[in-house]
Amino acid sequence: MSELRLLFAKGGEGFTVQPIWQGDSAGEARPFHPFLNETDFEDLRWYLEDYMDLPDGGAVVRAERVEHRLEDWGRRLFNEVFPVGFREPVNSLLADAPPRLLTVATDDTDVLRLPWELMADGRGPLTRRGVTVRRQLESAKERTPYPVGLPLRILLIVSRPDDLGFIDPRLTTRAMLDALAPLGDDVVVDFCRPPTLARMEEMLSAAERQGQPYHMVHFDGHGTFQPDVELGALCFEKSQPQTATKTEKDEVLADRLGNLLAAHNIPLVILEACRSGQVGPRG
Repeated sequence: MSELRLLFAKGGEGFTVQPIWQGDSAGEARPFHPFLNETDFEDLRWYLEDYMDLPDGGAVVRAERVEHRLEDWGRRLFNEVFPVGFREPVNSLLADAPPRLLTVATDDTDVLRLPWELMADGRGPLTRRGVTVRRQLESAKERTPYPVGLPLRILLIVSRPDDLGFIDPRLTTRAMLDALAPLGDDVVVDFCRPPTLARMEEMLSAAERQGQPYHMVHFDGHGTFQPDVELGALCFEKSQPQTATKTEKDEVLADRLGNLLAAHNIPLVILEACRSGQVGPRG
């Protein structure tokens, strides 16, 4: 796999960015200035989450305005990182055969929260030409191998509290099960029922005691962001009596969930929920 790594660091009044091509420096660090403001981020969130869920009415005018800006943001991101005369690293990436990886490496949330997937040159978005964009904490340098035996064990949490909007669970579950079907008996998918945090922890602990720990936890449901603490949260269901007719949301903050999963040594976690990757302006 070809990888172009963009290493961002604080520098002066803004940041510096240094391209690293296939593990080697591909030029000196240059200034980089994030240009999106809080209004821009809110417009982007609204367009992806609210408008796309129900694209009609007076919101169409606002959506058209945002759509025109998406292309501009993508080109500006590209030109900020690869100004004229400094495009050899990205040209090398695009010239290589797929798969191609563009890694944004930094510990600063002002950089991580930028919509890097929009990055585009004169020929259009890089992601439409076989480039995968990933964000990576620069401090996470150590790679610890995790031995995985068969069968591959997956804990799937499909959470749909009645006090939140509907999400069709077939959008993910069917596609995932179809993709895993060729593995046959070499994969085991367990559903967390009911989808509560307590039940998840109970199943993780039981699997460990039996010597059959889970290799992956996949959450499919609603997510939110709590600006007062600048943390994301996943919406599990609250533990309720069996006589309850409706379920209620239980917003579990990212740090609490992360500590729990780390305590059980889960090597891979997939969070399929709105705002599960959102960060605040102060991190």
